[in-house]
Amino acid sequence: MSGGFDQSMWRLGAAQALTVASAAGAAGSTTVFGTETYAIMCSFPGSVSSTGGVRIKVVSPGDTAVTSTSDHLLPANWIQNYKVSPGQRVSAISNDAGVPSLSIVELTK
Repeated sequence: MSGGFDQSMWRLGAAQALTVASAAGAAGSTTVFGTETYAIMCSFPGSVSSTGGVRIKVVSPGDTAVTSTSDHLLPANWIQNYKVSPGQRVSAISNDAGVPSLSIVELTK
């Protein structure tokens, strides 16, 4: 802790729910993150299976969208934090035929 403040603590910011297309569909994305957002928390409820999950990628405006085969896999019922920069967004697609709703919360200091 520095100066009595735990640097791992975050304030909850704007929340977004993103309906994710199946692996055969098109990748979706959130709106851009706010000017004070340097981390996000992602999760989605679902049944655990060998192919279940959401592929996510943090992208800048000109970046390529996520793919269903090569980007980071977020398994169902996991809560994961990611470091981001203001102006970026999350691109997501299902890893299988499921169409889950991904919850994204912006975290600020």
